[in-house]
Amino acid sequence: MGEELSRRKFIKGSVLFGAAAATTAAMATTVGATLTSCAPRGANDNSGGTNGNDRVATMQFASGDLSYVVHEADIIVVGGGMSGLNATRVANDNGASVILVDKGPVGHSGNSGVLWGQSFVSAENNKDDGVSIANFFAIDCMGIMNQEQARNVGRAHVESRPRIVIEQSGNLFQRDDDNKVVGNDVEGMAATHNALYKQSAQMLTKRGIPIYSNMMMLDILLDDKGNSAGIVAISLADGSAHVFRGKKTILCTGGYHWATGKTGGSPESTGEGHYALLKRGYAFKDMEFPQYDFCGIHPFGYRPDKEQDQIELAVTFPVNGEIHKRMLNKDGVSYTLGFFDDPSKQDLSAFQGALIATAKEFYQNKATSGDGSNNGIYFNLKGLQDEPNSQSYPSYKGLMRFSTKNLNYNYPDNLECLVNEYSSAGVPAQNPQTCEHEIPGLYPIFVALSAGSSTWNWGQSYLAAKDASAKVAEEASLPAFSPDDVQSALLHAYDYLQRDVKDGEGIRSTEVHRRIQRAFYKGQDFMKSEDGMKTMLAELERIQKEDLPKMVCKDKSLNFNRDWKMAMEIDSMLYCSLATVHAAMARKESRSPFFRSDYPKMDNTNFLCYLWVSVNKNGVWNVEKGDVVDTVLPRSEIMRLLDDSDPKYDISVPNKSV
Repeated sequence: MGEELSRRKFIKGSVLFGAAAATTAAMATTVGATLTSCAPRGANDNSGGTNGNDRVATMQFASGDLSYVVHEADIIVVGGGMSGLNATRVANDNGASVILVDKGPVGHSGNSGVLWGQSFVSAENNKDDGVSIANFFAIDCMGIMNQEQARNVGRAHVESRPRIVIEQSGNLFQRDDDNKVVGNDVEGMAATHNALYKQSAQMLTKRGIPIYSNMMMLDILLDDKGNSAGIVAISLADGSAHVFRGKKTILCTGGYHWATGKTGGSPESTGEGHYALLKRGYAFKDMEFPQYDFCGIHPFGYRPDKEQDQIELAVTFPVNGEIHKRMLNKDGVSYTLGFFDDPSKQDLSAFQGALIATAKEFYQNKATSGDGSNNGIYFNLKGLQDEPNSQSYPSYKGLMRFSTKNLNYNYPDNLECLVNEYSSAGVPAQNPQTCEHEIPGLYPIFVALSAGSSTWNWGQSYLAAKDASAKVAEEASLPAFSPDDVQSALLHAYDYLQRDVKDGEGIRSTEVHRRIQRAFYKGQDFMKSEDGMKTMLAELERIQKEDLPKMVCKDKSLNFNRDWKMAMEIDSMLYCSLATVHAAMARKESRSPFFRSDYPKMDNTNFLCYLWVSVNKNGVWNVEKGDVVDTVLPRSEIMRLLDDSDPKYDISVPNKSV
């Protein structure tokens, strides 16, 4: 951190949240004092709450020279994407008082709100107690999946009936020409498209649930026994400080893929939930695995910096295994059909196969130019408007018509697409039945490694909210939190606005933000190598040592200050990026969707395992192997089905021509 601020100097500083402090009607010295008339901007007008939320309270609290508003509920949900909306609804349905907090505008943030809607994959049609769901995920994740947790996710879908719930909230799924829901069934899993989530957010608003948009979590809070006690946050709208105190906390903060520099995902996804646990020494698995599809460079993509070493993508035609037959190499040749025993296979289960086939083309130098480093493919659009209204085709047809009409853009027959890390992976240890973390009362619902991430997120958020709701009913009082912990987090955040660095020596936070993205972009592309990752690691360590102490916010405003927001995101992005590169360097194989040009073969003997990455208090990173949970599909059967001696899993072996 920069110059250490005294409390007295801080309270007199020009960046103190003056408007919020000036309007304070009273100051309380104990958490029990309430003041229900000071709800800040961004919250619903809901004093006391409805539908069982009559214990929600808003109050002012003072600690030293820092003041902050305290909000109370049984359960605090952080994140307003699909997981957060679902967890909030389930907690409310089960009689718990709940508050929803989101860094962006709820209903329009997270990958669910930013992407073209959300491809939703439901497992509610499962008929075998989740066994086939666990089998599907085990193979879909190339063996790297907690099968017991996957089975519980399947059970959660059967119990919660997500397709019915989503449509009852006003989200109508696409229909085909026969008025059937667009999608396909794989082992009892139905894939549908364009489940737009703003209606789900509106449903929560109508229930009177307190929702706080544009509220950025700085850290989690614990009581003196190490139990979850809530979070501390800052309003991005006016700079005011807030504590959300609850018996249970459900972290639905998504991924950290905005750090990758090559995503069509959400700018809110910078890893605050991951960072809160990583910095406390908790290990994560799957950090090395990306979540890939391919997105069109035109007509919405652009190069965002002067070095022209990146292309930033809007979500146009997310190309993946569902429509792999239209994926072409630089010569205009379809290359995926030979990978599959059934060349007509086009559904969710073809996701990893399409990525492996693409890696083979990249290895054979048959990729298109992409961003200039030969990392693109073509998507064949010819005749697309004549395809039946199934799979993703209705969305593609609509997008083509919209951009042709409104942007006057004429699509080529072959649209160049670039690798798009639409989401990240990486999860800590959890109870497979409840999703509760090692920290009692904390439920981290992060993006898991799978093509069916929507299945996973819905199921986990349901399990977490159900368990949390049952437990809060047995707890009489809210947990205490340490005012010193709150003050430490706030001082660290407000210090970014106070820093006074000599002219010419400071580095603007927006530039530090971009430097992390550049390092990630260059070191974690679709095809990785030891040299590239070592360069990435060296640059991240340099940023941590040299740039962070000089980082400043040029804009000193408290109101929607982009400089300040990015400064507060830096630690999260940096920790997640470091965890990723350490885990990636330790995985010396190619296991889709993770590919290395220097280790082109899949190696089940040594790497059919989890890699748990963590950092200690001295900043030393460690990676340890851990056995996969194979309670449904035994390891021996995984090794038979994913036979690493089969040339199809060796990306140095060319694709079969069909």
